[in-house]
Amino acid sequence: MTGLVAGGIGQHVRQLARGLASRGQQISVAAPQSVIDQFEMHEFSDSAAAFEVGSRPSLAADRRALSALAQRMVGQDVVHAHGVRAGALAVFARRRLMTMETQEIPALVVTLHNAAPERGLSRVIHQQLQRVVAKGSDLVLAVSPDLAAEISAGPDVACELAVVPAVPNPRAELTPAQAQALRTELGLEEGQTIFVTAARLTRQKGLTRLLEAVAQLAREEGPLNARWLIAGDGPDRERLQARIINESLPIGLLGHRTDVPSLLALADVAVSAARWEGQPVWIQEALHAGCAIVATNVGGTNTVLAGAGWLVDGDDRGVASGLRYAFAELLADDGEQQIWAQRARARSGQLPTTDDALDAVLLAYGSVGATI
Repeated sequence: MTGLVAGGIGQHVRQLARGLASRGQQISVAAPQSVIDQFEMHEFSDSAAAFEVGSRPSLAADRRALSALAQRMVGQDVVHAHGVRAGALAVFARRRLMTMETQEIPALVVTLHNAAPERGLSRVIHQQLQRVVAKGSDLVLAVSPDLAAEISAGPDVACELAVVPAVPNPRAELTPAQAQALRTELGLEEGQTIFVTAARLTRQKGLTRLLEAVAQLAREEGPLNARWLIAGDGPDRERLQARIINESLPIGLLGHRTDVPSLLALADVAVSAARWEGQPVWIQEALHAGCAIVATNVGGTNTVLAGAGWLVDGDDRGVASGLRYAFAELLADDGEQQIWAQRARARSGQLPTTDDALDAVLLAYGSVGATI
């Protein structure tokens, strides 16, 4: 089960559900209708039922969701919730079942995909829900070592690192004609070094710091024979676009794209300026594509890279300068690019597969007493 989710989390849930179904497990999906439709959950679920839970607490809506979820839990061996909101509702729904002596109580596993927001009321709410999940679940799976350590700090909390693979066949093979057509579409010139980022345009993804790094480099070096492309959309688009235009930065905001593997096949360097990440699937795709990678050392990013990327300290004060330095070195030395690209290709062969994730999650279900 899950609440409202975006691409990476939704794809992960789809992977697990589809893979478990292919191994003969009976799967019942509970998710918002938009998620069921977007990720085509009906393809592999014995029953996929709309479970409307928003991104923010709502007393009336959450009561309805809680009641519906408790009914859906009846007869299940294990409930696997994804996300802190869905996880907390699953905890409360299972407690409701515990008051009904005739019902068998399912095991509860919750995967936490995000750290708490940096500040404000949203952070307080997230932390409270996280405590509910930690205390009320049989097992918590966390997508990054720092998140796992935070969860495990509580007494009597079982927490393990989640296995998050890339989507199947994440590498795109472009023919010369296809590559040229994509270059033409994107307005790229021959000989330019291409930097690609895939990210939702929100504060968490640190794109202001990326823009500042490019601006610093342009001020120091003058016109750059390079282009930075950002695939994704979000609430910060207008603000980012305004700065790109005002400062004539060699950066293109591409909006939502369904061809990120193709963009990475075209790229020389993949860049993540994020403030926090779990185990970013798109970085796995960049490794498969053999890109040199520059990334902030936050969350589970180095769990994915394992030393196969140029890591920049994630502290706000030095990120832009760290990114600028990495960009300058890679632009000045093609051999440096090739060294990091070779490391990426080597790491690619070590990344977890969908089968690895399925083996891990079935082991997790068994560890909490579920019959599988």
